[in-house]
Amino acid sequence: MSWPYNPYRSSDDKPKDVNTYFNPKHKKDSSEHLAVVTSLETAQSGDGQALWVFGFTLRQDVRAIYPVAFALDQDNLWKLRNLLMACGIKIPKGALFVDPNSLIGKEVGIALEDYEPSKEEVKYGHDDVKPKSVIGSFFPASEYEEN
Repeated sequence: MSWPYNPYRSSDDKPKDVNTYFNPKHKKDSSEHLAVVTSLETAQSGDGQALWVFGFTLRQDVRAIYPVAFALDQDNLWKLRNLLMACGIKIPKGALFVDPNSLIGKEVGIALEDYEPSKEEVKYGHDDVKPKSVIGSFFPASEYEEN
């Protein structure tokens, strides 16, 4: 078995249409980590917007898989651009065709941040308001410094 091993990825190396198992772990403080892009799902937001949902597995804890959704509209492409740059892909001034499967197996640096639930989530008692960490930003793996 070679790294990155992802038991939730389909054997034909295409994105699966079923939900990937995500298991974000709460880290006590905001911190930087090395992660590998291990999964990809295509989805739609509540308003019908196309999404790519990538799973990032920490090198230090392979049980921790953090999801990040990328909306594929003009106003949100900056977030995808940051991931592509962190993966070492050169970004031209004009349009760029991206095969999302090409990012699987790429190593990136991530900055984890504490998740703060909205007032509505707290008010209506959603189950997912427990403390958790989310990916706040990406950077090239070469810039990662182990503490």
